[in-house]
Amino acid sequence: MNGQPGFTVELLKALERGDLSLVQTELAKGADVPGGNQDGCSPLMRAARHGHLPIVEALVSASADIHAEDVDGETALTWAAWGCHLDVVRFFEEHGADMDHARRSGCTALMHVAHCGDLRLAKLLLPKARVNRQNKLGLTPLMWASRGGHLPMVELLHSARADLDAADGESRTALAWAAMRGHGQVVSFLTDQQALLNHQDQKGETALVKAAKHHQSSVVRLLLDKRADPSIQRSDGKTASSVARLPDVKQQLQAAERRLAQVAPVAVPQGLRKVPSSVLWSRGKMEIEILETLRKEEPPDVLLPEKFRGEEEYLLVAS
Repeated sequence: MNGQPGFTVELLKALERGDLSLVQTELAKGADVPGGNQDGCSPLMRAARHGHLPIVEALVSASADIHAEDVDGETALTWAAWGCHLDVVRFFEEHGADMDHARRSGCTALMHVAHCGDLRLAKLLLPKARVNRQNKLGLTPLMWASRGGHLPMVELLHSARADLDAADGESRTALAWAAMRGHGQVVSFLTDQQALLNHQDQKGETALVKAAKHHQSSVVRLLLDKRADPSIQRSDGKTASSVARLPDVKQQLQAAERRLAQVAPVAVPQGLRKVPSSVLWSRGKMEIEILETLRKEEPPDVLLPEKFRGEEEYLLVAS
């Protein structure tokens, strides 16, 4: 008698309870180990999802397929990662499971782990998983960690060479995700690591605009301190202060805009031109590498730092 397609009633009960003895009894009776229910969820996937390592070991010994997928493309490994079951994930890693397998949505085990902030699992997965892999929405592990506010995970992924400025399908970066969710520590870390401060997404929104729109007053203050440009307009012409609804946030942004507009121009020494550092950073890594090279030349063609107006920093670049 079957409880679900591919499961005997007793095996289903054993998997739900984590009852190894009953699982072994059902296996001895010839229970359908490879079988799955209507969603393709096999006994091994169920055991992995609940973190029942002894049962996982017994099922694999009985020839359960660790590479099998359910209808969503999940494997036993990704189910174990979802549940943050380190010992089960390590078992699958030792038995040759694909540590970078992606389900139908494009999400990998590392993305699941980054989302929940489990450093132990991330360290296990990273050597065999692509740190900059994107799911079908363009989200990377770093974006998942940033939107969840998991600073230690963000730091770990950065040390593993995660791309700080990778953009998802709507051109949102990890910084934008952290800003709109109000994760100030992550925002501070990413900007300190020179993530693009004034990057605009498909709507023309910067991290500052997103923070203002989502009522993240402390993040707005932080981004302004980091010299985010409050005058940048969205595609519809609105600035951060235009979309801010909280009075204190709107006032902060309007004050920053006024300071920016009221600063008098400053003369530039002959042979040099002034370029806002924020503009250069927003253009990408190539310009940054060029500037690093120029700064090393004798006599220097770039003088840094040089402050010209308010709190906005400029570079003096050879004309």
